[in-house]
This record gives sequence, C-alpha cells and structure tokens, in this order.
Amino acid sequence: MENRLIISAHQPNFLPNLTYFKKIVNSDIHVILDDVDFTYKHKDSYTHRTKIKGNNSESKWLTLGVHRSEIPINLIEFRNHKEWLPDFRKLLISTYGISAVQNSYTINAILTRLPHYQYLSEYNESLIEPICGALGLSLIPVRMIKSSELDYDRSLKKEEKLKAVFDIASEGNDYKYLSGTGAKNFLTGNLFDVEYIKGQRRSRLHLIIFTNCI
Repeated sequence: MENRLIISAHQPNFLPNLTYFKKIVNSDIHVILDDVDFTYKHKDSYTHRTKIKGNNSESKWLTLGVHRSEIPINLIEFRNHKEWLPDFRKLLISTYGISAVQNSYTINAILTRLPHYQYLSEYNESLIEPICGALGLSLIPVRMIKSSELDYDRSLKKEEKLKAVFDIASEGNDYKYLSGTGAKNFLTGNLFDVEYIKGQRRSRLHLIIFTNCI
C-alpha cells in the first residue's frame, strides 16, 4: 500500500473544470497557487473568467470585473461591483434561464458572495467548498495551503518552484504530484513523481451546477 502524500496544486481559477475539483478531493494536500502573476490578457487565462454554455446556446465568457495588473493573483482587486455585476447576472439569466438563477444554490452562492469580497483570489477560493458540496464531493480531510503564505525562492523556474512549494507543504514526507494533463507542457518528472488525470470539459461543470439547480 502506498504511503506517499498526494499533493495537487492550481491557480485559484473562477469556476474551473471538473478536473480541478477531482484533483482536490483525491489529494491529501491542495496548494492554491495564489502568488503567481495574474495574466489578464492571456488567451488561456481563467482566473477572472470562465466560458459558460446553456443547453441550446453558444459558449460565452462570464467575466468578473477586476483591475488589470500584472501582479500576483492574491493582490488583484475587484472593480466597483455596481459597474459590472448587473450585466454579470443578466448573462447568467440569458444563458440558463431565470428559474435556474433563482433556484440554484450554487448560483446564489456565486452572486451573494461577490459584493463581500475585495480580492479576486479570496472570492474564487470561497467557491471551492460550495461547489464541491453541489457535486457531492467531500473536502475532508484535504489540507488547503496557500503558496503566498510559504517561504520559498520565488525566482526559481516553474518546475523548480513547484518542488520548493511541495517540499515545504509536505513537511519532509514523501509525496506524489497529482496533475492535469496540461502540465505535461512543462513538467519533466525529474524533480518529483507525477500522476496525470484526464481533463474534463469546463462546460460540463456548468451544466451540472447551474441547470440542475444544485
């Protein structure tokens, strides 16, 4: 029987795909990579936005209103909520219908929490537990750690930086990294053991948590 710790890690994205939550609940430790730089203009950035799709509609960007800065994610602040939240809500209604918006526990969690948060990262992190609950997934006994709270060399290259973070988080215990397949682009597997899990479509998560009124 394997005794190694299972560690997963990811940036605190907004409504990520099902693989994100699958990684978390199958880990002993999940590291929230909240001190990496925010990439507002990158085509693959999902930290402040996500693609949503109803049963009979095209994919659309659901975007949180934030200040555009190339700084660590945990320092990114929301713009005045009154400037963009009404349009944000209207897009949810036009995509999933007024009934889903009114009756979905998850949508209510998304909308009611927004005005109470100043920082993007903290808001995204606050949605992990209710979404896991909506999907029937338990976070017990996963230990959640923020990379911004760890003392490591932030000038290291990407894979070396992950190793430094994992070494601290694991507290000297042997570990294996549970990763999505997207990390194959930069992980060599030479610094720590990696197990990949197959990715699942982002739109699938949204249909589950929105249209089923979970």
